[in-house]
Amino acid sequence: MDTTGVRLATASGAKMYTTLIERYPKSAEAETAQYHLATLAYWKKDWDKALKLYRQVAETWPDGRYADFIAEQKMPELASLMKAKGKTKRGAS
Repeated sequence: MDTTGVRLATASGAKMYTTLIERYPKSAEAETAQYHLATLAYWKKDWDKALKLYRQVAETWPDGRYADFIAEQKMPELASLMKAKGKTKRGAS
C-alpha cells in the first residue's frame, strides 16, 4: 500500500482545518475542524497532541456537537492509551 498519498492528504486536510479555524474561530465549522485535527493526531498515534486538541474542542464549545462524545469516549480512551504507552516505555528500559 502506498502511504505517500495518505500522508499528503492528511497534511493537506490539516492545513485546510487550521486555516478554517484561524479565519472563523468561533464558527460551527471551526468546531468540526478542530475535532478533525484532533482525530488526525489520534490516527497518527500522537496521543499528547490529540488530547490537547480534543480538550480545546470541549472547552471552546462545551455545548457543542462533540463535547459529550469527547468526554465520554475520547478522553477515557486516550487516558488508557497514554497509560499503556507509559508502561511500554518503562518496561523497555
